[in-house]
Amino acid sequence: MNQLNVMSRATTVVALVAFTIVGCGESKPTTYPVSGVVTYKGQPVEGATVGFSSTDADTQPAVGLTDAQGKYTLTTFEKDDGALPGEFTIHVFKYDRKPTVPAMDTSGVQVDEMPDDYKPEEMAEEPPPKHLLPEKYSAPHSTPLKTTIQAGENTYDINLE
Repeated sequence: MNQLNVMSRATTVVALVAFTIVGCGESKPTTYPVSGVVTYKGQPVEGATVGFSSTDADTQPAVGLTDAQGKYTLTTFEKDDGALPGEFTIHVFKYDRKPTVPAMDTSGVQVDEMPDDYKPEEMAEEPPPKHLLPEKYSAPHSTPLKTTIQAGENTYDINLE
């Protein structure tokens, strides 16, 4: 075999290996743009978290945050990339402040040593945050809001009552 033929085969092998490595990288499933406006009592809601939870346990959820006009855009993998196709329940929540976790010194304390009447909320320095929107919309198990995301652009306006 001549030297040119060997080099050509080596180049072909290297190219195939490189193509295989690049081609085998993990690709993300296709997402579709999802946006809308959240209103409560006819007014846009600023600073609310909008979550789309799939009814299929294998489908990633998507989340967005409303701006001053109540507009949101969903994110699944990368900022504003949208949501995967499928059926979703929609939950929306906003609190009067960010929830805090009470500070506790748990060094050396085992779970089985906790008293039966232990209530972590009583150890908090301040009361729990207050819902600024109707609580029924705040969790996937209690919200009445549902939608289907399809290929293409999706708009879902949310009017909270």
